[in-house]
Amino acid sequence: MKAKSPNPKAIGAFITAMLLLIVGMVMYFGTASLFNRSTNFILFFDQSVNGLQVGSPVKFRGVPVGQVERIMIRSAGQAEDSTAIPVIIEINRSRLENDLGVSTGAFSEEGIQSALDRGLVGELSLESFITGQLFVEFSFLPEVADDLNSHLVSEIGMREIPTINSSLEDITRDIAKVISDIEALDLAQLNENINGLLVSGKAVLDGI
Repeated sequence: MKAKSPNPKAIGAFITAMLLLIVGMVMYFGTASLFNRSTNFILFFDQSVNGLQVGSPVKFRGVPVGQVERIMIRSAGQAEDSTAIPVIIEINRSRLENDLGVSTGAFSEEGIQSALDRGLVGELSLESFITGQLFVEFSFLPEVADDLNSHLVSEIGMREIPTINSSLEDITRDIAKVISDIEALDLAQLNENINGLLVSGKAVLDGI
Protein backbone atom coordinates (compact mmCIF):
# COMPACT_ATOMS: atom_id res chain seq x y z
CA MET A 1 0.00 0.00 0.00
CA LYS A 2 1.43 3.32 -1.06
CA ALA A 3 2.09 5.72 1.80
CA LYS A 4 -0.03 8.84 1.73
CA SER A 5 2.04 11.94 1.01
CA PRO A 6 1.74 14.88 3.43
CA ASN A 7 -0.76 17.52 2.50
CA PRO A 8 1.14 20.75 1.66
CA LYS A 9 -1.81 22.84 2.76
CA ALA A 10 -1.94 21.13 6.15
CA ILE A 11 1.81 21.63 6.62
CA GLY A 12 1.51 25.29 5.65
CA ALA A 13 -1.38 25.81 8.05
CA PHE A 14 0.60 24.14 10.86
CA ILE A 15 3.67 26.32 10.25
CA THR A 16 1.51 29.46 10.11
CA ALA A 17 -0.18 28.53 13.39
CA MET A 18 3.21 27.94 15.06
CA LEU A 19 4.53 31.28 13.82
CA LEU A 20 1.44 33.07 15.13
CA LEU A 21 1.85 31.32 18.48
CA ILE A 22 5.51 32.35 18.72
CA VAL A 23 4.71 35.95 17.77
CA GLY A 24 1.91 36.00 20.34
CA MET A 25 4.21 34.74 23.08
CA VAL A 26 6.86 37.31 22.20
CA MET A 27 4.26 40.09 22.25
CA TYR A 28 2.78 38.88 25.54
CA PHE A 29 6.02 38.32 27.45
CA GLY A 30 8.24 40.83 25.69
CA THR A 31 6.07 43.91 25.26
CA ALA A 32 7.00 45.36 28.64
CA SER A 33 10.72 45.09 28.02
CA LEU A 34 10.50 46.16 24.39
CA PHE A 35 8.46 49.30 24.89
CA ASN A 36 9.28 50.32 28.46
CA ARG A 37 12.10 52.84 28.37
CA SER A 38 14.15 53.45 31.47
CA THR A 39 17.02 55.59 32.72
CA ASN A 40 19.53 54.69 35.42
CA PHE A 41 20.83 56.99 38.13
CA ILE A 42 23.23 56.47 41.01
CA LEU A 43 22.74 57.56 44.61
CA PHE A 44 25.14 57.36 47.55
CA PHE A 45 23.75 56.73 51.03
CA ASP A 46 26.01 57.66 53.91
CA GLN A 47 24.06 55.48 56.36
CA SER A 48 22.97 51.87 56.73
CA VAL A 49 20.90 50.51 53.83
CA ASN A 50 19.78 47.46 55.79
CA GLY A 51 16.25 46.75 54.58
CA LEU A 52 16.86 48.05 51.06
CA GLN A 53 17.10 45.37 48.37
CA VAL A 54 17.18 44.92 44.63
CA GLY A 55 13.63 45.50 43.42
CA SER A 56 12.72 47.88 46.26
CA PRO A 57 10.44 50.68 45.07
CA VAL A 58 11.63 54.13 44.06
CA LYS A 59 8.95 56.77 44.64
CA PHE A 60 8.46 60.47 44.11
CA ARG A 61 6.42 61.82 47.01
CA GLY A 62 4.74 58.45 47.36
CA VAL A 63 4.17 57.78 43.64
CA PRO A 64 6.09 54.71 42.31
CA VAL A 65 8.45 55.74 39.49
CA GLY A 66 11.03 52.94 39.40
CA GLN A 67 12.99 50.41 41.39
CA VAL A 68 16.38 49.64 42.88
CA GLU A 69 18.52 47.81 40.33
CA ARG A 70 21.80 47.27 42.18
CA ILE A 71 23.38 47.82 45.61
CA MET A 72 27.17 47.93 45.87
CA ILE A 73 29.96 48.55 48.35
CA ARG A 74 31.85 50.88 46.04
CA SER A 75 31.34 52.30 42.57
CA ALA A 76 33.65 53.21 39.73
CA GLY A 77 34.45 56.89 39.94
CA GLN A 78 33.67 57.10 43.65
CA ALA A 79 35.91 59.43 45.68
CA GLU A 80 38.55 57.60 47.71
CA ASP A 81 37.47 59.21 50.97
CA SER A 82 33.80 58.38 50.39
CA THR A 83 32.43 55.54 52.51
CA ALA A 84 28.85 55.89 51.26
CA ILE A 85 26.96 52.94 49.81
CA PRO A 86 26.29 53.29 46.03
CA VAL A 87 22.78 52.34 44.89
CA ILE A 88 21.82 52.22 41.22
CA ILE A 89 18.15 52.85 40.50
CA GLU A 90 16.08 52.43 37.35
CA ILE A 91 13.48 55.09 36.57
CA ASN A 92 10.61 53.91 34.35
CA ARG A 93 10.42 56.66 31.74
CA SER A 94 7.48 55.08 29.92
CA ARG A 95 5.33 55.17 33.05
CA LEU A 96 6.34 58.75 33.84
CA GLU A 97 5.68 59.98 30.31
CA ASN A 98 2.58 57.92 29.49
CA ASP A 99 0.79 57.62 32.83
CA LEU A 100 2.06 60.40 35.07
CA GLY A 101 2.24 63.32 32.66
CA VAL A 102 5.99 63.92 32.75
CA SER A 103 7.32 65.50 29.56
CA THR A 104 9.87 63.72 27.40
CA GLY A 105 12.25 66.64 27.85
CA ALA A 106 12.49 65.91 31.57
CA PHE A 107 15.07 63.22 30.79
CA SER A 108 17.23 65.33 28.54
CA GLU A 109 20.54 66.52 29.96
CA GLU A 110 19.04 69.97 30.47
CA GLY A 111 15.90 68.55 32.09
CA ILE A 112 17.85 66.43 34.58
CA GLN A 113 20.14 69.34 35.44
CA SER A 114 17.11 71.59 35.94
CA ALA A 115 15.62 69.09 38.43
CA LEU A 116 18.92 68.95 40.31
CA ASP A 117 19.15 72.74 40.36
CA ARG A 118 15.66 72.89 41.88
CA GLY A 119 16.79 70.67 44.74
CA LEU A 120 15.97 67.09 43.74
CA VAL A 121 17.25 64.74 46.48
CA GLY A 122 16.72 61.15 47.52
CA GLU A 123 16.45 59.56 50.94
CA LEU A 124 15.64 56.20 52.51
CA SER A 125 12.12 55.74 53.84
CA LEU A 126 10.40 52.92 55.68
CA GLU A 127 8.10 50.84 53.47
CA SER A 128 6.96 48.46 56.21
CA PHE A 129 7.37 48.85 59.96
CA ILE A 130 6.85 45.12 60.45
CA THR A 131 9.38 43.84 57.90
CA GLY A 132 11.77 46.80 58.05
CA GLN A 133 11.79 47.05 54.25
CA LEU A 134 13.05 50.36 52.88
CA PHE A 135 12.46 52.26 49.65
CA VAL A 136 14.01 55.28 47.96
CA GLU A 137 11.97 58.48 48.17
CA PHE A 138 12.52 61.53 45.96
CA SER A 139 11.49 65.08 46.78
CA PHE A 140 12.57 68.65 46.13
CA LEU A 141 14.46 70.23 49.02
CA PRO A 142 16.33 73.25 47.62
CA GLU A 143 17.14 74.51 51.13
CA VAL A 144 19.48 71.55 51.77
CA ALA A 145 20.48 70.45 48.25
CA ASP A 146 23.02 73.25 47.79
CA ASP A 147 25.08 71.99 50.75
CA LEU A 148 25.33 68.39 49.54
CA ASN A 149 28.60 67.12 48.10
CA SER A 150 29.06 64.76 45.17
CA HIS A 151 30.60 61.33 45.78
CA LEU A 152 31.69 60.92 42.15
CA VAL A 153 34.99 62.31 40.95
CA SER A 154 34.77 60.99 37.37
CA GLU A 155 32.12 60.21 34.77
CA ILE A 156 30.59 56.71 34.86
CA GLY A 157 27.76 57.13 32.35
CA MET A 158 25.09 57.83 35.01
CA ARG A 159 24.03 61.02 36.71
CA GLU A 160 24.34 61.19 40.47
CA ILE A 161 21.33 62.32 42.47
CA PRO A 162 22.30 63.73 45.89
CA THR A 163 20.89 62.18 49.05
CA ILE A 164 20.11 63.28 52.57
CA ASN A 165 20.28 61.15 55.69
CA SER A 166 16.89 60.09 57.00
CA SER A 167 15.89 59.71 60.64
CA LEU A 168 15.59 55.93 60.33
CA GLU A 169 18.53 55.27 62.63
CA ASP A 170 17.03 57.50 65.33
CA ILE A 171 13.70 55.70 64.95
CA THR A 172 15.42 52.32 65.21
CA ARG A 173 17.22 53.38 68.39
CA ASP A 174 13.95 54.62 69.92
CA ILE A 175 12.19 51.35 69.09
CA ALA A 176 15.05 49.34 70.57
CA LYS A 177 14.85 51.43 73.77
CA VAL A 178 11.10 50.88 74.08
CA ILE A 179 11.55 47.12 73.61
CA SER A 180 14.35 47.13 76.18
CA ASP A 181 12.17 49.01 78.67
CA ILE A 182 9.33 46.52 78.15
CA GLU A 183 11.69 43.59 78.70
CA ALA A 184 12.95 45.22 81.88
CA LEU A 185 9.44 45.28 83.39
CA ASP A 186 8.73 42.77 86.13
CA LEU A 187 5.64 41.34 84.47
CA ALA A 188 5.02 38.84 87.27
CA GLN A 189 4.99 41.58 89.89
CA LEU A 190 2.84 43.78 87.65
CA ASN A 191 0.33 40.94 87.23
CA GLU A 192 0.28 40.36 90.99
CA ASN A 193 -0.38 44.05 91.65
CA ILE A 194 -3.22 44.13 89.11
CA ASN A 195 -4.80 41.02 90.65
CA GLY A 196 -4.53 42.57 94.11
CA LEU A 197 -6.16 45.73 92.85
CA LEU A 198 -9.03 43.75 91.32
CA VAL A 199 -9.55 41.77 94.56
CA SER A 200 -9.59 44.98 96.61
CA GLY A 201 -12.02 46.59 94.19
CA LYS A 202 -14.32 43.58 94.40
CA ALA A 203 -14.23 43.65 98.18
CA VAL A 204 -15.16 47.33 98.21
CA LEU A 205 -18.04 46.72 95.81
CA ASP A 206 -19.27 43.76 97.86
CA GLY A 207 -19.32 45.91 101.02
CA ILE A 208 -21.46 48.63 99.44
